[in-house]
Amino acid sequence: ICQALILPPYQRAGHGSKMLHAVHRYADTYVEEYESSIPIVEINVEDPAPGFVALRDYVDYQRFVSLVSDPDEKKKNYDGSDR
Repeated sequence: ICQALILPPYQRAGHGSKMLHAVHRYADTYVEEYESSIPIVEINVEDPAPGFVALRDYVDYQRFVSLVSDPDEKKKNYDGSDR
């Protein structure tokens, strides 16, 4: 991710979180589609602002908790929606 901009009237409405969840879902789908032998995905952020670092940490924590709470449910969306 190079840049992400959410205009002030739309900040704190969950748009950044939904965007990051969508990026992670895309990456997970890519790994599954191409049957990668190493199911690890790294999403880099170029020179993130402190607010984006906090958002990324929050989304990573949500993903971690969902995997720990139900490790058998591999295709679960981390934002709670169904695919």
